[in-house]
Amino acid sequence: EGVNIEINCMDEIASVPFASYGTPTGNCGTYKVDSSCNNNNSLSIVQGLCVGKKSCSIPVSNTEFKYDPCVDVKKHLDVEAVCKTPLTQTMDVTIPTGSTATIRFRPIPLNNQYIPPQQWVINEGSNTVFKAGAFVNGDDGVKSGQIVDDYIELTVVSGSYSFSRYG
Repeated sequence: EGVNIEINCMDEIASVPFASYGTPTGNCGTYKVDSSCNNNNSLSIVQGLCVGKKSCSIPVSNTEFKYDPCVDVKKHLDVEAVCKTPLTQTMDVTIPTGSTATIRFRPIPLNNQYIPPQQWVINEGSNTVFKAGAFVNGDDGVKSGQIVDDYIELTVVSGSYSFSRYG
């Protein structure tokens, strides 16, 4: 109680399969409502605040959720959110000093389908370096990027990188 929960997705929050303000238990994928302390408005309120947005901030309070589901009990909000474009690949690489390297991101099936590279987003750390089929100059060490056939090729100089691919 008394804090805000922040939810962020690369593109948008597609769904919220679980939300409970009260004393829920479990972890993502296994959350359980505590029937003795659960605000029945939780799911609809969180869905209304978050679904279809890139990010949302949810105040964890009796005021936000319209009533106190269990007086004199410390409550919290557990939320399970699903992003529209899931993370499909991560890659940590170190390029030796004075060197240049080519990093290739090849297609990976997602639900037995291939998403074309024109729809991929690739980040290096928190910087976007490839989006909407084009190189984005978002990182000093990533010098160029292009689509080659069915994969994306990035040219990087010496340094350590942490890449995340969505789509």
